[in-house]
Amino acid sequence: MALKIPRLFKSRHGVYSLRVYFFDQNGKRRLRQHSLGTKDSAQARVLALRFNLDFETQCDMERKKTVFEELAAKVSNPLKITIGGNLLDFDPSNPAEVAYVEKLRKEQAAFDNGGAEKVLAQLWTPEDKTRLRQKGKPFSEATELYLTEKTLDNKETTIDEKRRTYKDFIALYSDLDINQITKPEIVALKTAEIGRKLSANRINKRLGQINDFFNWAIKNGYYTASDKSPVDGLLISTKSKLAAATQNGEPFTDDEIKRIFGEGYLGNICITFL
Repeated sequence: MALKIPRLFKSRHGVYSLRVYFFDQNGKRRLRQHSLGTKDSAQARVLALRFNLDFETQCDMERKKTVFEELAAKVSNPLKITIGGNLLDFDPSNPAEVAYVEKLRKEQAAFDNGGAEKVLAQLWTPEDKTRLRQKGKPFSEATELYLTEKTLDNKETTIDEKRRTYKDFIALYSDLDINQITKPEIVALKTAEIGRKLSANRINKRLGQINDFFNWAIKNGYYTASDKSPVDGLLISTKSKLAAATQNGEPFTDDEIKRIFGEGYLGNICITFL
């Protein structure tokens, strides 16, 4: 059975933090808290042990009060790294980012000060470097530009549906710079949609709406992290869209019919499935 680590607590969201109680001048008990920025229990335990060791070496309680933030900062947010003068902040709850950063940290340790750029040259793909160099528009701002243009050839109901999909994405990730959105983020979105028990067709429809946006953003020069949409290749394999439509009774939007039959379809033709 693992030993309980003093001053280590986990929030209801699964993030670990350090908590220390002090007494103020009036003898009232006060709490000081500092997030460790990780959901990994093993990592949190190691960080908390390091903090406790440094904290307990302080001579008296008054001294401990003044150095609490300083000591906590040394072990907080272990996945934040400064490379080439830039602070790179990774999501500690994303396994792919954790693995990548840990690899980078180990390689970086092999170099002297100022040698981190060599690590970038060895490990980072051109796409990674472009993603760091170029700052794009926030997802909310870029999608509104897209929707404004699509009002010229999309029905109002289609625009509203796409906007709801984009708002759901923001709710999951906050309002990211669009150049920070790559396949891991889209895979996480798809996993969340599966967890909501949505049908494969419904998930594909929402992924398609995000894919349409990124293809537009690439053509218009807003998305520069890659020359391909991050949704590319991530649709769930299922029956043909036509067969699925006859089963669930959901009507196609104009955009979806264009993707199936091509841009030159006649919008007024009535299609009947026998």
